[in-house]
Amino acid sequence: MKISYAWLSRYIRPIPEPEQTAQLLTDCGLEVESWAPFESVKGGLKGVVTGLVLECIQHPNADRLRLTKVDVGLAEPLDIVCGAPNVAAGQKVLVATVGTTLYPSGQDPIQIKESKIRGERSQGMICAEDELGIGESHAGILVLPATTPVGVPAAEVLGLTTDTVFEIGLTPNHIDAASHFGTARDLAAVLYDRSEVELLREAVVIPAIAEKHDTPVVIEQPEALKRYSSIRISGVKVGESPDWMKNLLLSIGLRPINAVVDVTNFVLHETGQPLHAFDHGKIRGGKIFVRSCENGTPFTTLDGQTLTLASSDLMICDAEGPLCMAGIYGGLNSGVNSNTTEIFLESATFDAVWVRRSSKRHNLKTDSSFRFERGTDPEATLYALYRAASLITELCGGTIVGGHTDELFGTLDRRLCHYKWAFMDRLIGEPVPREDARKILTKLGFVLRGESTEGLEIEIPGFKVDVEGPADITEEILRIYGYNRIAIPTQVRNSISPAAKPDVHALRNRLSDHLCSQGFFEVLNNSLSSSSIASVAGNGAEPVALANPLSSELDVMRTSMLPALLENIAWNRNRQQNDLRFFEWGKTYALGEDGAFLETEKLAMVIYGNSVPENIHQAPQSVGFFHLKGWVSHVLQLLGLDDGRLDWRLISHQAFKEAYAWELNGKTLVVLGEVHGSLRKHYDIPSAVFAAEINWQPLWNAYRKAKVSYTEVSRFPTVRRDLALLLSKEVSYAEVSRLARQTERKLLKEVNLFDVYEGDKLPAGKKSYAVSFVFGDDEQTLTDKQIEKTMERLLKAFTEQLGAELRN
Repeated sequence: MKISYAWLSRYIRPIPEPEQTAQLLTDCGLEVESWAPFESVKGGLKGVVTGLVLECIQHPNADRLRLTKVDVGLAEPLDIVCGAPNVAAGQKVLVATVGTTLYPSGQDPIQIKESKIRGERSQGMICAEDELGIGESHAGILVLPATTPVGVPAAEVLGLTTDTVFEIGLTPNHIDAASHFGTARDLAAVLYDRSEVELLREAVVIPAIAEKHDTPVVIEQPEALKRYSSIRISGVKVGESPDWMKNLLLSIGLRPINAVVDVTNFVLHETGQPLHAFDHGKIRGGKIFVRSCENGTPFTTLDGQTLTLASSDLMICDAEGPLCMAGIYGGLNSGVNSNTTEIFLESATFDAVWVRRSSKRHNLKTDSSFRFERGTDPEATLYALYRAASLITELCGGTIVGGHTDELFGTLDRRLCHYKWAFMDRLIGEPVPREDARKILTKLGFVLRGESTEGLEIEIPGFKVDVEGPADITEEILRIYGYNRIAIPTQVRNSISPAAKPDVHALRNRLSDHLCSQGFFEVLNNSLSSSSIASVAGNGAEPVALANPLSSELDVMRTSMLPALLENIAWNRNRQQNDLRFFEWGKTYALGEDGAFLETEKLAMVIYGNSVPENIHQAPQSVGFFHLKGWVSHVLQLLGLDDGRLDWRLISHQAFKEAYAWELNGKTLVVLGEVHGSLRKHYDIPSAVFAAEINWQPLWNAYRKAKVSYTEVSRFPTVRRDLALLLSKEVSYAEVSRLARQTERKLLKEVNLFDVYEGDKLPAGKKSYAVSFVFGDDEQTLTDKQIEKTMERLLKAFTEQLGAELRN
């Protein structure tokens, strides 16, 4: 936000010097990030002075040049060669002396040097308007009044202004300071202990009871605004603004347009209240409607851009269509120009949510939307309206027709806060003098309604939209009183609370370190996602929609961490990085059946490209499902969960071409598989991606319950037996392993699938599994009889429950 020092000085007197002002503003929370000089004419015409043309004769070697002698107040007159057709002896002119740099209108800078032009010496330049950068005319040199003194700087003669402009990094909680008067109010509060400092404000007469003008205003969507005030001015003659207003607007980077538009911009940056002026003659039907339009309605902005409106865009309309996007941007067909003779002037308090939504949707950022999005003061609409009306009638003539309209939705009742001194002292850390606190609050615009020994009854002004309770009031007091005035304690006291064991953060770091050692990179992604992809990636989970989405691509909370990780892969692929392994800790979000919000903490992993890069010893090897399964298995083993304790099964998941789940006691710990091709194609990823999502909470619970125990290495040998089982193709190895462990819990140590056969020699719909079983007893050597009985039980279970047959 730009703040002009000269503009600021209109509201606070005496004002400190610019450097001190910058420091005081920074100390009170309005951080001055930089400041720079401003000159109404670039360069300030330094080196340009007034002169008297003493002599003017024809150049001996050029028909269109003249030789002049010009008195500029030096001991000797200057010899200057001039090509202007209107130069003559006796004229008072502006002379750019040797060494001066000029900034001509629309051209590169010119440095004046002593030179010879067609053989004659020239010690400067007699200037035209465009050469000085103060106009566009190049018909001839600028001739000054005959009474102009000689040798005076041009800046003094032309009344050029200089200023200092502060660039303030305004935080969202200080929108009340988003104007010159608001900034002056904070500066005056900082100087609360100087009795000579006055805060000044232009007086405006607002009729207590006013007749309404005859342009009806119909509010069709009262939920979208708090107040709508308007006034009508007839008989105006629109021209240019005075130089003082132009210079103030230019100093903060605004281009003067015409007196009416400049007044609305001036009042906005003076008071913080946005305004909009309509050409009343262009209001079709003689009536204003505040409403939304149908989806797809076209709207052309002041700069000629055509927008397609949504039904949630609040518009100011006439009987035939939209004129203005409320609180954001004016329309091309209702703007004020030099032909305007009657004005409809609007001052409103639009709802922040409505303005922000439309601003984001159409990517329109304006000074008005900046303020409405953060909250404006409904009490200020009439003051700003009449302030602008008085300036317009002063500069453009005209009269106010009838009175004003003022539609209020809700009340203007101010909030009250019972503020206790003890709370302030505790929050700040040391007592602030009570009298100082009272002065600060009063200077900031708070109204002290009552006082007791315990504290104050405070009325919060409407422009303090971010102040809600005692903590906010304490912050207001402290930032003005001065953070630097609070002593830093010489001792730091802290009570050490015992940390929970096991330490979840230490465990996460351990797992992260392990994954990094395996070639993974940790990423941190946005928790927002697109609704078009969220339900698919979340396997049908209902996403949590945002009330105020930044864009259609970020309109819901993510239901899965997979889309963002796929974006990471796509981003890196576009930068020639093709072998990728990423992991991320984060949360996913969904709506439960009862409408409750569900948050699930997860660890997600993706792999893409080659597991082994191309080298002299071997060809590159692409990553596959079992690479990912191995890395996920390592993570589970670090948590004390080996595959034998978990159930493994094939599942259906919209985001995966083929997905598997590891479960423990009926709860899903891990979902992993190859990402579905349609999802890959959405991110323009050409080859296979493998991903896993680990549900952290059940995994953490299992880890906390796991007990570390020591088991002596068995002194007795183990025995291996193999079976060749003929099974239906629908039966998975996970079912075989699970059934084997359920059937024999004591002696069975390991189960392993070492061969799978499918071919013409087998019956249709069948496959062959070669499975090994390792048995052992920690107390004795197993006998053949024990092993045979165990194998018989296993085969019987496979036959009865899985329909297996033993192959010879």
